[in-house]
Amino acid sequence: MRSLTAFPIVPITMVLLLSASAWGQTHERFAMQGVLEIGGTLSFQQITPVNNGKTGGSWSYLNLAPSFGVFVIDGLEVGINPIGVSTMSGAGSTVTQLTFMGFISYNQMTPPGVIFPFIEGQAGYTAQTSGSTISGFSWAGRAGVKVAAVKGGLLTFGVMYSQISLSPEGATERYGEDVLSVATGITVWF
Repeated sequence: MRSLTAFPIVPITMVLLLSASAWGQTHERFAMQGVLEIGGTLSFQQITPVNNGKTGGSWSYLNLAPSFGVFVIDGLEVGINPIGVSTMSGAGSTVTQLTFMGFISYNQMTPPGVIFPFIEGQAGYTAQTSGSTISGFSWAGRAGVKVAAVKGGLLTFGVMYSQISLSPEGATERYGEDVLSVATGITVWF
């Protein structure tokens, strides 16, 4: 098993956090009321399926999801992750999963305005097809930091736990996925 330090995201995050104050560029307006944030996340996920209350074998895949948000008051953002698309292939089959999530996020404003820790809650709907379609309610919690990289641009680093329910009609136990993700993304704001 690879340790977390083997992933390139850890050393990259450490370098960015340690050098952030040296960039000399503050972003005092980010996370203020009225600011719009448009971004996307690229994530690597380790997934453990749950069928009829029993866990199954795990697999890994990459996911790309856009995000749109607005700060309704200083530090508090609401928005949507309109369509996350994931395709998983293996054992001779292909599964496509579409996810729509709304979110609410608190972004801490820290002097001098270069690093912004955040915590986020998400809730929405997921549909999955592989010959037939199953769907259900999904929720997630995410925490991390946004680091000012350029004027109007941030790098996002975070960890997210998701619970995706995909129970067929009439099921008495939960079907779906429990997902732990380590993700990085980019954001522009104005």
